[in-house]
Amino acid sequence: MNDTHPNIQKKLDSMYSKMTGQERVLIGFSMLDAAKKIILSSLPKDLTPVEKKFNYF
Repeated sequence: MNDTHPNIQKKLDSMYSKMTGQERVLIGFSMLDAAKKIILSSLPKDLTPVEKKFNYF
């Protein structure tokens, strides 16, 4: 699935091509961290740490 408008995709491709590999990896880690926060915030607040880990992974 690709829901990105072609003009926006061209801008993103241009932006990413100008970055170093390290910068791209750091962006990937940042997106992973954001996804983890979204998942953890959606879990019930009364879960134990073990239950959170089980539900998270």
